[in-house]
Amino acid sequence: GQGAIAINAYAAMSDLLMTLPEEEGQAEILPPFYALPEPPPEPDPILPLNAYNLSQLEGRFAFLRAL
Repeated sequence: GQGAIAINAYAAMSDLLMTLPEEEGQAEILPPFYALPEPPPEPDPILPLNAYNLSQLEGRFAFLRAL
C-alpha cells in the first residue's frame, strides 16, 4: 500500500532568509513586501475613573468618554 507523507509547507520568513547566501540576505535587495509591518503605537495610559473631577463639566464629559 501507499503510505501518507506529511509535508510541512509552513516556513517562517526568518528561516528562509537564513538559508540565503549572505550577499542575498541584505535588507536593501529584498522586496518591500517582505518587511515586517510597523508595530502598533502604544495605547494611551488608562486613567482610573476616580481621577476625573466630576464637579466640573469638562471632567464629567471626560469621565463619560473614558467609561
